Amino acid sequence: MLIIGFLLSATLIMLIFFNSPCSKTKTEFEQITKNLIANTDHEEGVFEEGDIAGLPVPVQNYFRYCGYIGTPKMSYATVVYKDVDFSFGRNKPMTKIDYTQYNFVNKPNRIAYIDSSMYSIPFEGLDSYIDGAGSMKGLIAKLFTLFYETGEVMDKSSLVTFLSESLIIPNAALQDYIVWEAMDDLHARANITCYGISASGIFTFNKNGEMLSFTTDDREVVSTDGTSEKVRWSILCNEYKEMNGIKKPTVFQAIWNYNDGDLVYFNGKGTITAYQQYNQSVTPKTAITDKLAVTDEPDKFEVSESDKIPGWKRLQARVSLSELTEYGSNPINDNNKYSFSIHFPGSWTIGSSVLYDANNKKVAEIPPVILLNSGQESVFLDYKPAIDFGEELISKEESQINSYPVSKTITRMPTESYSWYPHIYRLIDGSFGFSIYFYSEEINEEDQSLFDQIVNTFNSEQ
Repeated sequence: MLIIGFLLSATLIMLIFFNSPCSKTKTEFEQITKNLIANTDHEEGVFEEGDIAGLPVPVQNYFRYCGYIGTPKMSYATVVYKDVDFSFGRNKPMTKIDYTQYNFVNKPNRIAYIDSSMYSIPFEGLDSYIDGAGSMKGLIAKLFTLFYETGEVMDKSSLVTFLSESLIIPNAALQDYIVWEAMDDLHARANITCYGISASGIFTFNKNGEMLSFTTDDREVVSTDGTSEKVRWSILCNEYKEMNGIKKPTVFQAIWNYNDGDLVYFNGKGTITAYQQYNQSVTPKTAITDKLAVTDEPDKFEVSESDKIPGWKRLQARVSLSELTEYGSNPINDNNKYSFSIHFPGSWTIGSSVLYDANNKKVAEIPPVILLNSGQESVFLDYKPAIDFGEELISKEESQINSYPVSKTITRMPTESYSWYPHIYRLIDGSFGFSIYFYSEEINEEDQSLFDQIVNTFNSEQ
């Protein structure tokens, strides 16, 4: 009985740990990303015809077809893939991963975080190319390193990966570290040199101007045991869709072109790309920072007993700020903080900004607080469903809660086996935009009444 009790306790501890939102790897990713953003120069100006005049004809056509001419140049980009079909190699099963990456312009830096599971045990990965050093690390159960690859092979492979993505972040394609060679009306060769290493590849386009593929012989397959093999590598892009005036591919595939057949090891559909752009017409934020707490401390989430509702808990938070981007938000590179409190049921728990119910099921989350520019209030309140990903608008209403303007949007998000219903609340506190998303498996009065009650407890503590 003692052994059984020990095993049950150990199993319970493992389950709690595996389902905990805490992650050393994710924290490392976020910290590296924050440092890279802080050291990135703002790009000014817009793309002009003069910028692309010296490029091969098909590359010029790409800029024009996608609609970049006349739009602001970007300093870095965020790309998010959800439910990617991914394989660790030949004769290995496919798995599902979430993949979030940042690519930077002034230096060809790139970092990506991989979130998945192997046999129901969390798997995380960190794929990076920073200051000329490439690395690939994988951990299981948030603690145990499965592989950690570095060295010259990784440096060159990571550099050519950045090159393959340079037209997705097109300001990178204009930098001095990339040199273009004309080939014909539908092909162009690009050469990248940085930190003493060079790599190249060929981009293929169609007559419309869409970039269809990138192919190189300068990458090697690096196995989890550290061995490597030189194999032709390709990227395919397709299903271009116009989003806010810019045409972008929404499907990306990474392929190892083995002699005996291709391995599509990364199949990312429905990608989201957000650009960080500097726009001189935007109202400076310095005029409203007097209301902010300035500190270099990490975000804080403190929970205590509620002094408003018996049996409930009170969350007091001090968080970093973000700014609105094309498809969401990006962190602001300063130490300003925003403080608020909100109350929630006593049976719920919180891990960072994610709330869990009594069954340890994710029931709500608090996205980054937005520091709004003048005129962005209505844009922030007007939540737009992700129609390209099947999200359907159910209802939308605006009201006031404790003098705060609030919008409440209910949508339906289908999956392969069922649908779930996000309840999105957005609230304006002066120059700040607060959001909280609740998740429900159905629309019912009981859930909506509870969600309304929680939002009614919100209070700014600036």
